[in-house]
Amino acid sequence: MAGLAAIRFAPTPDSRRRFIVLLTAYVIVTHLIIGVTQKDAWPITNYCLMHGRADLRHAELYRYGFFGVDKDGREWRIDPYAWHSMSDWHLQLWFYIHFAKLSPPDQQQALGWLYGLAEEQRAQLARGDPSISWLGPVSAPQWWMFPRELAVPPEPYRALRVYKDTWFPATIIFDRKPVTRKPVGEWRAR
Repeated sequence: MAGLAAIRFAPTPDSRRRFIVLLTAYVIVTHLIIGVTQKDAWPITNYCLMHGRADLRHAELYRYGFFGVDKDGREWRIDPYAWHSMSDWHLQLWFYIHFAKLSPPDQQQALGWLYGLAEEQRAQLARGDPSISWLGPVSAPQWWMFPRELAVPPEPYRALRVYKDTWFPATIIFDRKPVTRKPVGEWRAR
């Protein structure tokens, strides 16, 4: 605000131009520092803010888990970067709202598409290439906050499985009760 006021009330055009250059440089440098350090600095935030308060005793939380299955039946968690065109957060939300409403053939089509993305990335990771973009680490993906899952089998996945994990924060914190896992869908390679 002070920078904008200085521009507005600058006594000469040269001083106004100087304040504009300084404000522009400040904004660029600030964004670069935040982008490189991956720190939150409101109002420049790198994730969607959530509003409201949760009751830890009664609020059920969930997370969908996506797993590739190898020829021996072992499950490998799919890296969140496999979903090229969307963030893991948006995929979680889509599954929560829409997946159960789809017909079984449409569910299989959606799972088949996700399998294709997961298999494409598995092959890339098996070659030793963990990059998510031709820009490499400067691609600045929106979903940087999710931990990478770089371990993959050398051979193609045979299936994609999706589970819904649910839990109540208070039962995990105070009672040490486990997370409940329920299968949601599976797609098998043909």
